[in-house]
Amino acid sequence: MFASMSNIKKIIGKNIRKYRLRCGYTQEQLAEDLRLNSSSISKLERGEFAPEIETLQRIADILSVASYKFLIPPRKKK
Repeated sequence: MFASMSNIKKIIGKNIRKYRLRCGYTQEQLAEDLRLNSSSISKLERGEFAPEIETLQRIADILSVASYKFLIPPRKKK
């Protein structure tokens, strides 16, 4: 079964937030490193839009995470 684009954007957003917090970055710090505004990071994390591949790779590089990990759905809590 394939995920809808809406679900993919939400998965990417949740994972960006997860790894950003693990690295101790604020949205503002990540936005500054990416040369974006912090509202763009907020919208990404809420799944309002998906980043371009190049931007996703830059985020992965900044957060020291493999870019494919942004596409892995979060585990459901039991």
